[in-house]
Amino acid sequence: MTITELMKCHEIQLLESYVVNGEVIIEVLLGLKKTQDTGEMRWLPTHTSPSHTEQVTTACRQRKNVRKSLKSGELRCVPIELSETETNCLMIVADSFTAEQTLMLDALVQIYVNYNILIQQSEKDKLTGLLNRSSLERRYNSLVEKQMQMQRELQATNEKRNLSQQDSTWLALIDIDHFKKINDTFGHLCGDEVLLRLSQYMKGMFRKSDLLFRYGGEEFLIILEPISKSAAVQKLEAFRKFVGHADFPLIEKITISIGFTSISSNEYYQNAIERADKALYYAKENGRNAVYSYEDLKEKGAIYTTDIDAGDVDLF
Repeated sequence: MTITELMKCHEIQLLESYVVNGEVIIEVLLGLKKTQDTGEMRWLPTHTSPSHTEQVTTACRQRKNVRKSLKSGELRCVPIELSETETNCLMIVADSFTAEQTLMLDALVQIYVNYNILIQQSEKDKLTGLLNRSSLERRYNSLVEKQMQMQRELQATNEKRNLSQQDSTWLALIDIDHFKKINDTFGHLCGDEVLLRLSQYMKGMFRKSDLLFRYGGEEFLIILEPISKSAAVQKLEAFRKFVGHADFPLIEKITISIGFTSISSNEYYQNAIERADKALYYAKENGRNAVYSYEDLKEKGAIYTTDIDAGDVDLF
C-alpha cells in the first residue's frame, strides 16, 4: 500500500520462491492491481497466479533486479534475500521509476528484510524454515480465523471453486516412520537432511494457505485450508505417496504416517492436536505408512475417546 502511494502503480505483487527437485516454485503472497472500470487499486483474490513469471524467476534465481519495458509502463522485479536458500520478490508495474522512488523502494525492501529476520528468529524453525511450535501456540486462533476469512472471500467472489457447507479446516499430524532407526544407523546429520528434504517437499505439495509447522523432532503439523473431507484425504494421501517414492540421502526411501481431524476457530488448539494424535497413533500401531481420520476411527469404534464439552470445564 505504501509503494502504491509513492508511485503510479498499475500492479504490484509480493511473491515467494522456493526450489523443489530443482524447479523454482513461485507463489503470490499478496498483491494489488488497478481495475479497468474505476482505476482503483484492489487486493488480488487468494490463489492468484503470478504475473510476469519469467522475469520474477530470473530475479529470484540470479538475485538481481530485472527491468522490462511494457506497453503500460515499466516492469521491475526486485529480489528480497531473506536467507541463503529463501528469496522473495517484489514485482511492480508502474508508469516509470524516478531516482527518488528507486531509493525509497530500496529502503522499504530493507525494512521488509529486517522485519522478516525478526519473524525468522521468533516464529520459524531454524532447520526447516517452517513455522515452529511456539508460533502455533501463540497464533493458533488467528491463523485458523485467517483461513476461514479466505474461505469467505472465495465464496463472495466465487473464485477458483465453489465452496460448500461441508468444507472444514483440518489439522494433520505427520510422523516419519522409524526415524530413530535412521538417526542410529546413519547419524543425526543424515536425519537432519531428511527433515529438511521433507519440509521442502511439503512446501511444494501444499498451498500457501495451508499452514506448515515443524511440531517437534520428526513430527510435522499442517493446518489445511477449508476444503471438503474427501479433498483433505486426497491431499494427504497424495503427499504420503509422494514421500514414499521420493529420494532421500543415503537411506533412499522413507514412509510417513498421518492422522488428521476437523477443527474450528474457537476451540482450544490442544484438543484438536490430541484428536489428530490419536489418529496418528492408530496409524503407527496398524502398519504405518497410512492416513487416518479421527472422525472416521471414532465412528467405527476403532479408538477410545474421552471427549469433554467446553462448558463442563472450569478455568482458573
